[in-house]
Parts: sequence; C-alpha cells; structure tokens
Amino acid sequence: MALSTISVWLLVHFFHADQGLLAFAAIIALQFGVNVKDPTARGRLVTTAILAVPVIGGLSAATLLSQRRQVEIIVFIALVGIATWVRRFGPRWSAIGTLAFFSYFFVLVLQPKMDQLPVFLLAGACVSAAATLVRAVLLVQRPQRQIDLLLYELRVGSTAALTLALRPDVQAKHPQWLRNRLARIDQVGLAITTWQSRFDTARYIDCAATDFTALVFDARFDTEHVCSKLTALLGSVDDPAKTIAQLGRPVDDLFTVLDEHSLPDARRSAATRARDRLGSGDCADDLELLRRFLARATISQQELRNVVLTHGLDTTPARRTSSPSHAPVPAAPPATGSPTGSRDVATHDGPAPRRWPWDRWSPNTRMTIQATAAAVIATYVGEAISGSRWYWAVLTAFLVFVGGSTRGAILTKASRRVVGTVLGIAVGIGLAVAAGSSQAALIAICVACVFGMLYFGPLQYLYSSFFITVFLVGMYGLLGILTSRVLEVRIAETVGGAFVGVLCAYLIVSTSSRDKLGDEVSRFFAALDHVLEVCSTALTENGRAREVLDTTRRFDAVRADIDSFVSGMNVAFYDGRSALSTMAVHLMYITNRAAGELARAAVAVTSGDSTGLLRDAAGDALDRAVDHVRKNAGLAQHSLDTRTAPAVDLDDSTILDLLEKVPFDGDSPQVEAFRALAQMNWALLRVTRARRSFSPLALWTYRHRDHGSSRDKIVDR
Repeated sequence: MALSTISVWLLVHFFHADQGLLAFAAIIALQFGVNVKDPTARGRLVTTAILAVPVIGGLSAATLLSQRRQVEIIVFIALVGIATWVRRFGPRWSAIGTLAFFSYFFVLVLQPKMDQLPVFLLAGACVSAAATLVRAVLLVQRPQRQIDLLLYELRVGSTAALTLALRPDVQAKHPQWLRNRLARIDQVGLAITTWQSRFDTARYIDCAATDFTALVFDARFDTEHVCSKLTALLGSVDDPAKTIAQLGRPVDDLFTVLDEHSLPDARRSAATRARDRLGSGDCADDLELLRRFLARATISQQELRNVVLTHGLDTTPARRTSSPSHAPVPAAPPATGSPTGSRDVATHDGPAPRRWPWDRWSPNTRMTIQATAAAVIATYVGEAISGSRWYWAVLTAFLVFVGGSTRGAILTKASRRVVGTVLGIAVGIGLAVAAGSSQAALIAICVACVFGMLYFGPLQYLYSSFFITVFLVGMYGLLGILTSRVLEVRIAETVGGAFVGVLCAYLIVSTSSRDKLGDEVSRFFAALDHVLEVCSTALTENGRAREVLDTTRRFDAVRADIDSFVSGMNVAFYDGRSALSTMAVHLMYITNRAAGELARAAVAVTSGDSTGLLRDAAGDALDRAVDHVRKNAGLAQHSLDTRTAPAVDLDDSTILDLLEKVPFDGDSPQVEAFRALAQMNWALLRVTRARRSFSPLALWTYRHRDHGSSRDKIVDR
C-alpha cells in the first residue's frame, strides 16, 4: 500500500490529476492484499500479476461508458453477478472478479473525464506493479524462520493459557477466555501441520516428520490437559491460592520450560525434576495427580525445545514419504453421512422437509442470482437515497455476499457491516475533529486504520468494516470533502444495501442455513467416528502412530471449521438458539479435546512394545467402550439433525465399569484411553439432551460445574 500510494501521489503531483486517485490507490492496493488467497507463494505471484488486466479493464469500461448512464448501471450490476459466479473456479477467479468490480466502482465514485483516462490507467498499472513487486520479493520463503516462529508462538500460547488457568477469579467472570486461549494453541498446531505439508521436515529439523508431529501433539495436549485439570480443581476448592501454593515447584518448572528467556541449564533441571516426579509414588489425591500432569507437560515441552532447528533457505515443496515403520494413512472420512454408531438410529422424526427446485442447485448459482437481484434493487434504493452516491448501496449489497454461503451468514455479515460502519463514522468524526487541518495527523489515522483492518479484520467482519470506514473518513478529510451530509448518505446507503442483500438472500431462491449446518455436523461426527476406529486399532496393534496423528489432525480441522461456521452466522441464532448453539459447539469442543487425549494414549501404546497392547479381556472391554461411545455419538447427531432429545442416562457409567477390566496402573496410557472415552461419552450425552434440558443455567452448568465434577469422578474411579 505504501508503494502504491507513493507512486500514485507522484502522478497526482506531476500530472495535476484528481486527488481522489490517492483513495483509489489505497483501496485497490488493500484489495490486492486481502483477495489474493492462492495456497502457494508462486500462485499468489501469478494471480497478482494477472490482476492488472481486470483493474485496467474495469477502469477503461467504466470511463468509456460514463456518458451512457443506463448502460453504465447495467454493466455495474452485471459485474456483481459475474464476480459472484466466478468464485466457483477458485481463489484466483474470485480475486479477478472482485478487483474488476472495485476498479469499476471507483470510476463511478471519481467520475473522470475521457482525457483523464490515461492517468487513471497509469495509476492502475502502478498499483498492480507495486503489488506484483512485493509478491515477487515474498516469493523467497524462509521455512526455518517460519517454523521457529511457530514453535515460539506455541510456547507463548501455552504460557497464556496456563497463566489464565491459574486465575479462577478471572475465569469466573470470563469463562470463554480459557477456551479462546486453548483454541489459539490448536490454531498454531494446525499451522505447524500446514508448514509440514509444504516443506521437507527433516531438512530444517533434526527429527523425522512423524516424530516431530508426535512431539508437537504431546506438547499441545499435555498443556491443554493441565489447563483443564487446573480449572476443575481450582474451581472446586475453597482457597485456590493455597492450592496453587501447594503445587509450587511443578508449576514453576513448566513456566521455566516455556519461558523464552530461561537458561538452557534451568530448563534441563526443570525437566529432570519433572521426570523424577513422574516416576515416583502413586496418585494419592487430585493434587498429586495434577502434579503428574504438570510434570508430563514439562517433559513434552522440553522435548520439543530440544529439537534442533537446522538453517537453510529452500522453496522446494516437501517430498512427503511414508515411513516404512507405519501403515499407510487411509483416505479422509467422507464429508457427510452418519457414523457407524448411528446406523441403528432412526433418521428423522415427522414429515420430510419441503424441497424447492433450487435446493438442488449449487450454492454458487443461487448466490449469483441473489446477488444480482440485490444489486438491481439496491440501485433503485440507492438512487432514492442519493442520486449522486447510489453506488454505495450496491457495494454493500455485493459485499454481504462475499465469503458467505448461507442466508444466516449473509444476515450476520450484513449486521456486522452496518454496525461497523456506524461505529466507524462516529469514531472517524471524532478523530477528524481532533486532527483538524493537520494532514500529517489524518495520514497517521489512515495508516493506523490499514493496520487495524488487516490485523483485526480476520477475527470478525465488524472490525474490518469499522476500520475501513474510519479510513474513508480520514481520506475524505485529506481530500477536503468531509461533510456531515456525505457521512449521513454513507450510513443510509450502507443500511439500505445491507437490508436489500438480506432480503434477497431470504426471499429469492432461498434455502435454509440448516442444511449447510447439518452437513458440517455430519462431517464432525464422521471424523469423530474415524478417530475412534483408528485409535481403537492403535490400542491393539503396533505401528499405527502416524495414522492416529493424521486422523486426529483432520478431526481438529473439522472441529475448527464448524466453530468458524457457527460463529459466522451467530446473528441468525436469535433468542435462545444463540445460547443453544454455544452449548452444542462447546460440547463438541470437549469431545474434540477428549479425542485428542485418546489419540495421545493410543500413540503411546502403539509406539511401545506389544506388552502394552490391549488384548483378551482388556481388548474386549475396549471394543465395548468404543461401541458405546459410537452409539451415543449417533444419538447426539440424531438429536442435532432432527431437533429431538432422545432419552439417555446422563449418569451413564458403562465405560467406567469396563475400566475395571484393564490390568494397568491408573496413570498408564491404557487407562487414560478409557478416561478419554468416558469424558467423550459424557459430552455426547449432554449434546443429546441439550434441547430437552436447555436453559441459561444449564448452559453455565454444562460448561463449568458438570465438566469439572464429572472429570473428577472419572479420575477417582
């Protein structure tokens, strides 16, 4: 953006061109940054270079048609439909359509004369060249630096989660914070997995790819396990400070290993004490058990830190080869369909939902029709609000369809855009008044808004709308056109365009968001069933570690997808449905965490000698426990699919009873596997009963008290 703005400023200065080109340069450069989403650096470079064509084409077409208003409007509306439709061909075509639309849009805003077209085209070329140059520089990747940063981020995230877990007073006020910090650890884990898929692990790390994956996996789940256990224990005692003091050295040792500034000798000493602690004595109470969990997390984090990072520079994709000691990884589970455990469950209660002909169309086709219709209606609405700035309504109607595939997501995005715009104008006016006539201050505001939009925008669309609106207010101030009338029109056009977009999403070839949500739920339970199958096999056969790790990573990704999907349409979950969806997602999160603990235990067993495998009576107990969890998973999916609540026993102890047939110590991975299955079963039963027993109090209970007490009961058994 800096290169683009500077180069266009030179054009404005030497050619005495319209100063509005500065806003054009900033916004188009921003679109180059956020819309180029190819998976590889080389693909992003190619896409960026190609985008010069739609930018110049959009500028030329809009300028040439400026004397034919009706044709100009028709082409603008057609661009909305085309830009929506071409998304089906992937991120490159999506970027091409979006940049063509924005280039055309800015000509409508600035209304240049024909003799100004060469300067506009030169400005578009400068922006495209600047973006291409930056992408070319970024083409040279630094894999070793990337993995070093990711491992650093894993330790920072673990420290943040552990610090919050030691603050029960804060968790009582903000129960969601710990889950967010644990989710941050999960996101780093997925990023490390992505890094391994792009580069040859052995070239940059003194460790085999599978061993490195296992080390990251252990560090993640051991730390998350400690945080969960700390939360449960500190929430059940009268004096948390005294309990924390009793933990003493084990907590300090874990912080020492995570600390970036601790000395290597201090970290080694902490790990040595942790090994001694792990190998001494029995778990007499919950406090001693927690010390063991802390010791295990300390050891796993130190073992990950012991990995030697080799230095090098390479852009060669990873050559992933299967280790001969591991079985080949099976294909990913099907995206939809019921898990094995749900085969005996009725598929639906009551009449089948009504089907429309367009229900069989692809989502992209339906969205193209909806977006085009919204653009047509928004044109009339925009004209009614302001004959000179009608295009803002069309812009909003187009943007609410970007990134959303369901009407619930479109409603949520439209709401966030309106709120972000209103807040942005309010804050922008205040900053503009404070800046006065100082151009330096207005430029600083614009730069800060660019950073804010790029940094906070991916978290939620409201932040993106807020910062881009404040940015535009700052640009209006720089251009000398900042008036109350302009801002009033901006708000009115945004509200009008958002309303039209939502109306079209709900009334034109509309389908329920529930179908898409049902697909996501089916993917979750299919992935869960696959994890249960693979882990069950690994607990009875050697050499299945890599298969377990890969399957668990896929399950983590599916769980993150459903969390993101529900978050992206939360406005559609009005009234009680919002809390109900929050409860269901949280229980799925607990299920995912339990699956991670099960996988960790399975890796430990399948990587050891055959004496640790579950055979005979223990193997039969495992099969029965897994089948029991599968059955309840089927009931949970049935409950979510059909909006019913089958009768289940929330105090079910089947898996705990089967644990008595496992001839291993209480702290062994074999027992941990059953413990994880029991916790998974606990969460699935509450998913099944969520609709029947839902209330705001039940939501709090499921997320806090019951989780901790049930876990303690499992540990006691």
